[in-house]
Amino acid sequence: MENKPNSNNKLFRWILIIFTLIMIGFGIHMASKTTAPWNKNKVKSEKWKVKN
Repeated sequence: MENKPNSNNKLFRWILIIFTLIMIGFGIHMASKTTAPWNKNKVKSEKWKVKN
């Protein structure tokens, strides 16, 4: 009986670690796809530049 709470605790820790890593991954992905408010004007002006 004493072994089961320890096993549940390890399982909970692994699930928590995996969930946290997935959330960090989503955060990084979303941050790379968006533009910060202070850079929006810069990005708009770069879109209209003619590339040689």
